[in-house]
Amino acid sequence: MHGEEFGKKQGSEPYTWVLDPIDGTRSFIAGTMTWATLIALEFEDKPVIGVMHQPYVGETFYGTPEGAWLLRGAEKRRLKVNPAPDLAHAFGTTTAPHYYNTPEKAKFLNNMRAALRNIRYDADAYFFALLAAGHIDIALDADLQAYDIAPLIPIIEGAGGIVSTWDRKSARLGGDIIAAASRELYEEALALL
Repeated sequence: MHGEEFGKKQGSEPYTWVLDPIDGTRSFIAGTMTWATLIALEFEDKPVIGVMHQPYVGETFYGTPEGAWLLRGAEKRRLKVNPAPDLAHAFGTTTAPHYYNTPEKAKFLNNMRAALRNIRYDADAYFFALLAAGHIDIALDADLQAYDIAPLIPIIEGAGGIVSTWDRKSARLGGDIIAAASRELYEEALALL
């Protein structure tokens, strides 16, 4: 098991549960709907099942190797990204500008602000789920932990999106993360680094 509240406990099997009971603690304390409970099941260090649950609105997003879905009450809807043609028409998101706390990170955020049609802040994991649902084109975050992103990877990829670190490595261990609704948006955004 690996989680924000209890660290990492190595087992003898190839499966690992990754848990973040309250992703977006500040949002939770403020009573906003953008915090979530995150759960992933990894097999041999690859997230294969991911779940993001937001109790306030009763939404559960989940992804598997077969795809990604949204559950809302009795409704079950398949998720599919809906990419804008380019960054100039794209909606982007990130948790907060103050996380871009080095000159390189601040420059990247400023470049993205200038390139995007619009950028929104302060929704933690929920923004990544909205990308999978086709509402957002680019989701960025700096300095994420593994338990912040591993549960979202199967959801994003199951919906047809791309997710990695800014240096194009696996997002599974966290770091500076980008998710995009298309390969074209992903490449255009990373060219601004």
